[in-house]
Amino acid sequence: TTLDPQHSLAWLRLATAATFNGSNQLADTAYQKALSLDKEVEEYYSWGFEMYDTKWNDNPEERRNKVAETAASTQYRSTYTAMNVAFILQSYGFNDHALRIGKQILPKLEQIAKESPEDGFAHYDNARGLGILKQDAEMFREYRKAARLLPKEAGVHNELVIVLTRHRRYQESLEPAQTCVRLEPKVASYRYNLGYSLSQLHRYPEAETALRVAVDLAPKYADAH
Repeated sequence: TTLDPQHSLAWLRLATAATFNGSNQLADTAYQKALSLDKEVEEYYSWGFEMYDTKWNDNPEERRNKVAETAASTQYRSTYTAMNVAFILQSYGFNDHALRIGKQILPKLEQIAKESPEDGFAHYDNARGLGILKQDAEMFREYRKAARLLPKEAGVHNELVIVLTRHRRYQESLEPAQTCVRLEPKVASYRYNLGYSLSQLHRYPEAETALRVAVDLAPKYADAH
């Protein structure tokens, strides 16, 4: 920060070090300086919520609310960054703030998908944006388009599995879960997701087989035990 006082990441690193050192006032000052220099870095928000936690601060709620408000009121140049910040907000319970970001970026995402109907990643991004706004029917439609256009992208199929299981649509989740296993048979989480959906459908022998493979691939994969 001395050599380059306009380097926002340096201020964040100082805030991190000060937090672990118990220097809360310095951490707060450094963090606010980082945000003042650049509000479009998702790491700044994830660390802000971590820093203003009860294990580091006695009364963090007001500061956390301020982080959330800054995140929601920022005009993002990158829709990718904006989406990731919205997901961070959701993970910390700031759903209304995440919705504000979703409303900001969804028109652009929908326009890109409309102009690029054969671009699977455009539909994938649009699906994620729709998910932020809880527009489930449209979200599933876009995820399925993305999966169809990106048949070899296991990550896209896996996200479809995740949203389907989150909505308890276990039967529908089987096909993309099996696709993930076929594309990347050594990924334990994909085996686990398949096993979980099978177990929810009471197909226990098949579920056990998938879960055993998950444990064999990653013995420390606790969810599969």
